Formats: sequence, structure tokens, C-alpha cells
Amino acid sequence: MKKYKAIIFDYGGVIKGLPGPIWSEKVADLLGVSNDEFREIYYRHNHRFNIGNESFSDVLLEIAKELGKENNFKRVLDFISEPEQLNRNIIELIQNLKNKKYKIGLLSNNSKENADNMRKEGLGELFDVLCVSAEVGFTKPDEMAYIDILKKLNVVAEESIFIDDVERNIKVAEKLGINSTLFKSYDELIIELEKLGVIIKT
Repeated sequence: MKKYKAIIFDYGGVIKGLPGPIWSEKVADLLGVSNDEFREIYYRHNHRFNIGNESFSDVLLEIAKELGKENNFKRVLDFISEPEQLNRNIIELIQNLKNKKYKIGLLSNNSKENADNMRKEGLGELFDVLCVSAEVGFTKPDEMAYIDILKKLNVVAEESIFIDDVERNIKVAEKLGINSTLFKSYDELIIELEKLGVIIKT
């Protein structure tokens, strides 16, 4: 009997786009502020599009204004408007894990609009459970976000692995007893999954 039954993935920075620390560093650079300064204000406001109805770009504009960098916002807007690609290696990995009979969940802080886009990309069929903050009402790192997806996957914390690119999200998952991995790259993730016995090294 295998130790783990479910594997939960973050969306932005893992399945699609740049990992969070790299993304925030890029935006901070475009605004002309430090990464720490940007992240401190960003995490105070991101609930407005993750649960609320405000658009991502409108909230980022408000953040730029708060930082006194409104004149640099056009560069940020150009950056976030660039199409992001699905990480095909991760998609293939998820399919392989499904074939091994693991339950697969998605836990994402995101808007209803992006939740619709995820389904258009076929992720609704790829995942057994898809939990997007704007739909479920909980955002990471709120403990209820993790409890909710565990319940929907019908597993306990110790039977689960959580993969996310943001350290504060990882810390809360670990506090709840979920074995968690900070995503930095596909290759590093494979090594971690091999250590956990989820993937057998050939």
C-alpha cells in the first residue's frame, strides 16, 4: 500500500508561468522598487482579485500608485499581458501520476476569469479536484484552503503531497501535516518526488 494517495499542485508558477519569486522580482524591477517592498504590498492586496471581483491589472495599478511608481506601470502591464505557456513537462508529469492512480488536485489563488481559462485549457479533466480561491472562498495560506481540498480529495494530510512556488504557502501546509515541496524547477521537483517514492528512478 503506497504511503501517499494525493498530490496537490499550485497553478501559477508551477503549471503555468514563472515561479512566484522570479515573477515578483521581475515586476519589482520594472516598477523600480525592491522585491521585498513590492511583495509586502502585493500580499496585502492580492485577495482583491483572488476572491474579490477586481481585475489583476487594476490591483497592480493600485499597488504601483501606493509605491509612488505609477509612471512605471505601463512596463508592468506590458509584462503581465505577455501570453504565458503551460509547463508541458508538469502537465505530462501530472498525467503520469494519474496513470499511477494518484488523486490529483489543483489549489490556486486566482480569479473566476482565470478559473474559466483553466477549464478551457483542459485542466478540469486533468485534475480530480480543482479549487480556485475565487470560487471556493479561501486563499492560501489560509488553513481552510488546504482543509477544503483535502476533504474534496477524501484524503488526510499525511497521505498528501503539496507543490507550490511560494514559501509561505508551503509552511502552512507543513504545519497541517501535508508533505510539501517548494517548486523551483521541474528537474528539482522530479528529484523530490523520487525521494518520496512517488517516482521510481530508472
